[in-house]
Amino acid sequence: MERAFKTAVARTFARSMLLGIVFFLVFGAIAVVLWTGGRGVIHGEISAGDLSAFLFYAVMVAMSVGTISEVFGDLQRAAGATERLVELLETKPDIEPPADPMPMPVPRAAR
Repeated sequence: MERAFKTAVARTFARSMLLGIVFFLVFGAIAVVLWTGGRGVIHGEISAGDLSAFLFYAVMVAMSVGTISEVFGDLQRAAGATERLVELLETKPDIEPPADPMPMPVPRAAR
């Protein structure tokens, strides 16, 4: 039980770090695009509508990239569950079959 708890803590830490890094990079990139686009609007290089449309699409992409980390976490959880199932399937039962089993009696209706 202690090993399962430690594994769960490590998995949660790894998932939170991945999610934090992904969100930081994605929203940092959006901030850079907004800053650069704002300068372009001020200098007349692009219109405000073009910038807002581009930002809308950038946020959609950012949300999709954020979902990738959740999918990765679900894959890790499934791999851990599969490992546990394999352990259960490889476990030898404590109950041994008898050395000289007796045959089952045949019911009268089946004779």
